[in-house]
Amino acid sequence: MKVEQELKTLENQGFITNTQESDWASPLVVVRTCPKVRQLSVENRVQARWYPATGKPTWRLGTIMRKFGKLHYLVKLDDDGYSLKRHANQLLRVTIDSQPKKRETFAPFLPSNIYPHNNEEQGRGPPVEFQQEPPEVHSEPPPILRRSVRERRPPRKLQDYDVSFIY
Repeated sequence: MKVEQELKTLENQGFITNTQESDWASPLVVVRTCPKVRQLSVENRVQARWYPATGKPTWRLGTIMRKFGKLHYLVKLDDDGYSLKRHANQLLRVTIDSQPKKRETFAPFLPSNIYPHNNEEQGRGPPVEFQQEPPEVHSEPPPILRRSVRERRPPRKLQDYDVSFIY
């Protein structure tokens, strides 16, 4: 009785947690938590920071394969199979929705029991179609752009060199 109360107290404080499967004989497993450190484990889905040779760093999806120490992880990327060693600060946990999004599809044709609405039943005649004549297009040549005709001097720092082929 006293042991159960002590275990319940430790569980409420977050030092231990009740599990369904364990490598140990007890279903209770000690959980070491630090409030400032992210808790990631093997097989977790994460986004890892990707630093391409050119361009802006981005996030790539992957799975944690191994843990090195307290803060470093080996992540295998989904797209190309690269394995990266990343610090916990370079990883974001990904939550996967258990329910897939509902997809809606629309039939391209009307079902056989649905008929288009008849305008004559409303007492109106058939709709009047207006024919618009296409407007006449006057093609004018584009205006000629003015370019500067001022003669430029080469910079002073190049005065000792022959730069006639540049200008």
